[in-house]
Amino acid sequence: AGFLHQKGDTYSRFGKLNEALESYKEEEEIGEKVNDRFIQARASLSLAGTYNALGKDIEAIETYERSFHQWDEGNPVERSKCRNEIGFICWKINRNNKAIENYFEAWNIAQTTSDSNENFYLRFQGARALKGLGNVYERLCKHQDALKNYEQAKNIFEEIAEEIETRSELAWTLLGIGSIVIYPVVNSESAVINLEEARDIFREIDECT
Repeated sequence: AGFLHQKGDTYSRFGKLNEALESYKEEEEIGEKVNDRFIQARASLSLAGTYNALGKDIEAIETYERSFHQWDEGNPVERSKCRNEIGFICWKINRNNKAIENYFEAWNIAQTTSDSNENFYLRFQGARALKGLGNVYERLCKHQDALKNYEQAKNIFEEIAEEIETRSELAWTLLGIGSIVIYPVVNSESAVINLEEARDIFREIDECT
């Protein structure tokens, strides 16, 4: 199963997504045969990500949902990630209420886990959930709610920046804050500062790739 997972990851890195799908499917089947929930969960999480990369939204949502239930409560990072990914896809296809529901669950998992303050990857997922909620609320013209969630996400991304890579997520969050300038929520000076900071981060990312 480990070999199949590495094989799928390699195919994925080289853009051979259909081949990656087959490797992850085989891995999940092995997990089912030996009744190993970890293998199943790991395979289905990667399988869902591959469906997502292929633009197969419904298959991705269904597979993330399956993966969520395969991970036990001792794996909050993965469970929160599943909810965040479903939230993002639902936001992308205009299922706003479903997006909010999944983002809230991702946030709650990150918040209620005992070691959430020490677990930087879990805090990262929590911040992703807040950023996602900001995106949905902005679309729904709930600008104060959007701004509140964006600001919370920004603070967390900045707090954990020295531990894990958060630049891309931080840049998108700053972009969200800055974009609200067209509404009577924040002042122009604040919006410009956030937009310029987002621009600088995106440029830095481009230079490193």
